[in-house]
Amino acid sequence: EELAKYFYTTDEGQAFLCEYTGVTTPNSSYARTELREMVGADQHNWTLQTGGHLHGRLKVSDFKEGANKLFFMQIHGKAPTDKPLLKCIWEKGTIRLLTKSGEPLTDYKKGDNGKYTVVGEDWFTCTIDVDTAALSVKINGETIETFDYEEVLQYWPADNTYYFKAGNYLQHKTEGAAATVTYSELTVSHDTNPSDSIGVGHYI
Repeated sequence: EELAKYFYTTDEGQAFLCEYTGVTTPNSSYARTELREMVGADQHNWTLQTGGHLHGRLKVSDFKEGANKLFFMQIHGKAPTDKPLLKCIWEKGTIRLLTKSGEPLTDYKKGDNGKYTVVGEDWFTCTIDVDTAALSVKINGETIETFDYEEVLQYWPADNTYYFKAGNYLQHKTEGAAATVTYSELTVSHDTNPSDSIGVGHYI
């Protein structure tokens, strides 16, 4: 019942409430409520040779105590490099993208300091496609950025494994800070296994 406060269903879809308090993962000091890609009860990790496609329709709402920034979708490395390949960020109603490139891997952004289109607090769609050639992101059906092999992917180990995450990874530690992300659609697929799914991975 305690978890139901943070991960629950409404008439609009699946809601992810994240508050500033709570347990975090070893590599972060921020709390989150999110899903981790699974196949059945097992974690699913894949390579760029397999490729991946993640699509969601969502909105961000119910801000408290100045909360205005969160990650809503990610491609995360598993092994041998466990850094995030892509972070999709909602910040003050604007979509930002952050990846990692170079030797060693460090933050890399394009556009206006990584800023792209404004979605406000309205519903919007986000689609991520990645393979050995490029990583691209669409918002509301329009491609807002493509990171090609030479820019980003060449710097990642060829055999690296990855997984998708989606939900609400709040970037605030102010007392009382909170926000809610609601998904009405969330699908994932891979060229070699179209039955893959996003599975529950709740962190508070």
